[in-house]
Amino acid sequence: VHRHFGCAGFRLGMYAPIRDFWTPAGHEGPASFHTKCMASFTSGFLSMMIISPADVVKTRMQGDSNTGKPPRYPSPTRAYGMIARQEGVRALWTGIGPNAMRNATMNIFEVGFYDQTKESLLARGFGNNVGTHLLSAMAAAFTACLAACPLDVVKNRWISNNSNYTSVTDVVVRTLRNEGPMAFYTGFVPFFMRASSFICTQFVAYEQIMKIVREL
Repeated sequence: VHRHFGCAGFRLGMYAPIRDFWTPAGHEGPASFHTKCMASFTSGFLSMMIISPADVVKTRMQGDSNTGKPPRYPSPTRAYGMIARQEGVRALWTGIGPNAMRNATMNIFEVGFYDQTKESLLARGFGNNVGTHLLSAMAAAFTACLAACPLDVVKNRWISNNSNYTSVTDVVVRTLRNEGPMAFYTGFVPFFMRASSFICTQFVAYEQIMKIVREL
């Protein structure tokens, strides 16, 4: 909950202002797809820089649940302090490089692609309604999962690392060599099912909230 609500709030909240900032002065009409990609990449990268501690805690606690051993942390809220005391504050930003790149990349295909798909559907005569928002969100969810799943696999293996890997590059090389390229899509179906339900709910709710705000 900490991770998803925090990250989603920052990604969506920062996207429009950054998109408007990147839009050239005097530009008329909707922003270009290139501008949307830059804005969504930037907002995704910055949001993970902010929310990384929650992601580290989530990944470690999920990893502990699969080991059959007693969990290292009694609760998510206490995990922050325990990690900082035992390993230093920097440990809360473990894997921030691949994690931020993963989030930024997924954000291009999620937020940027959603914005572009919705704009294309509206231009083709679709109404600005829940159906259009849902269709745009499903398309964005699928492309985002295709792009992000390999990064997610690498990120999770690196953050949950128990001295098995020496670097992010080592994770990529050894996974490819030992398990083949399809290993980077391990868990794609449950990942898509989870992500698509969240992304669709997120954008439909976002559009309804923005509609209410605009009418105030």
